[in-house]
Amino acid sequence: AFGVAVTAYADGKVVVLEAEEYERTSYEEALAKCWELWKRYNIKKAYIDASATSFVKSFKLTLGERSDYENVPREHWRYMKVQPVNFATRHKEMLSYLKTLIEGAYVRIPKDCDKLVVSLKTAFEQDGRLDKTVTAYDDILDATRLAMLHFKSKQQEQTDLI
Repeated sequence: AFGVAVTAYADGKVVVLEAEEYERTSYEEALAKCWELWKRYNIKKAYIDASATSFVKSFKLTLGERSDYENVPREHWRYMKVQPVNFATRHKEMLSYLKTLIEGAYVRIPKDCDKLVVSLKTAFEQDGRLDKTVTAYDDILDATRLAMLHFKSKQQEQTDLI
């Protein structure tokens, strides 16, 4: 399965525009779906699990971005349209940030994102780790955690300017 989450900032909140999980999707179908969402929502930045190296590279090429991101200095990664994210090192940080946003009522989730709501209601965290054995639709939750990084990086950029 693979999950996608599209978010935007409106009226002081992060709004989930779309959150979905796709079962038994081919590589080509996943790539086409991401491209379709990119165009439909006029997305400027995508965060993708870095363990999906070939997918990251393919989507970068789809967007006309260089695929050899490993050769780009880390300090320039924030300028990439497609940014790979290492779950192994950032999973706790992403879960904590999502939890902070939701508990602070900074996230608006429409009713039609019912799988995300179920995922959040069944999410179980232990020692900062998401227990995926009891979390329904965990790929949607992972995609949402990735999407929220955009707002964290914007917050950091504003702090850097002060």
